[in-house]
Amino acid sequence: MITEGHYIEPDRAVDPTPAAHLERTLRPAEPDGSLLANRPADREEDLLAAVDRESDDDAVA
Repeated sequence: MITEGHYIEPDRAVDPTPAAHLERTLRPAEPDGSLLANRPADREEDLLAAVDRESDDDAVA
C-alpha cells in the first residue's frame, strides 16, 4: 500500500511507562498527583546527577 509509507511505527524497544506516568500526572483535566507524593526511589539523586553529566553528543539540533 502507498499509505503505509506515511505512517510512523512505534519503537517497541522504548518503554512507554514513564510517558504514561507523566501524562497521567500532568494532564490538564483532573491530574493525578499521587505519583508526586511518593517517596523518591533509592539513589534517584545519583541517577539524575549522572544524566545531567552526560554529554550532548546525541542531542538533536
